[in-house]
Amino acid sequence: MSDPRKPNLLANTVTSTLTLFDPFWNAGQAWRKGSEAAPPPRCHVVASREALETLEGLVSQFQDPAPGWKALLLAPPTFQSRHWAQPAQRSQLAGLIPTLVTLERDAWVMLLPDNRLALVLYHPAKEGLVKLVNCVAALVVGEDEAPRTTVMVADLGQSALALKSWAKSCEVRLQAARAEEAKFIQQRQLESVQQILLASPLSHKQRSQRATPLVMIVEDDPSTGLLLETLLGSTVQVVVAKHAEAAAQLYARHMPDVVFLDIGLPDVDGLSLLKLLTTTDNTAHVVMLTANATQANLTTATQAGAKGFLAKPFTRDKLQQAITKACPKA
Repeated sequence: MSDPRKPNLLANTVTSTLTLFDPFWNAGQAWRKGSEAAPPPRCHVVASREALETLEGLVSQFQDPAPGWKALLLAPPTFQSRHWAQPAQRSQLAGLIPTLVTLERDAWVMLLPDNRLALVLYHPAKEGLVKLVNCVAALVVGEDEAPRTTVMVADLGQSALALKSWAKSCEVRLQAARAEEAKFIQQRQLESVQQILLASPLSHKQRSQRATPLVMIVEDDPSTGLLLETLLGSTVQVVVAKHAEAAAQLYARHMPDVVFLDIGLPDVDGLSLLKLLTTTDNTAHVVMLTANATQANLTTATQAGAKGFLAKPFTRDKLQQAITKACPKA
């Protein structure tokens, strides 16, 4: 390892925060840039993706033993990184650390996105680490929950592989948490769409009283939506929805004769919306649109009540055939 007082900046970190100071300078020694005095040691609090990158960068920095440098990895129960990432809470954490240990060099508190936190600091003696852990845990989850905090203490350099493995597990947990959150959000959106359809009285008379068929396009891509409108021309009435909730509102209001529904929507996937429409209105005539007509999608759409399936590129003839099938007089 190069001079431990002035190594290269963290290779794996792209955040501007870490380029403003040197983590390994010694207090009391002259700053190595001219005669400028070294700034006093500080505790830096970083959150979310920046926190994970900071941890990985610090671990990668120490390929050889670095006496005195410790990494403390805490998993306090009920800890919420997002809450402690707020400016006021960050200040609390940054102010707490110097009251518990003497900062000879800069220290970091990393609020990891999987609701765990890590501390990296220069602290040669083991004494005081237990108090540090207890006080940090008490601050972030309360004194009653603090004793249930699980802790890993490692010497940087000597435990680099274990720390890298821990950082990797954090990334895996983060990806799983994001997938679960996305699934939860989509379920909530699906329930919202269902409530709109169930709460709106559907009047089938609108269809029989129309002289011109009304077509609803459900497509989140503006260019594709405009193309479909252009291809349909003035032979039919057209309403356009860019997401599932708007589609449910327009469906309940207009009772369209035909729905051209994109499979990939930003809030609720098209196949789920298809099932809601055909369940709520067994006379719904929905034609699925996709750039990827796989057999699995064809089967799922057919089982959910789709009346047709159009793959890109779309043409006027294909669209007109679908409309004519639903409205023979069109």
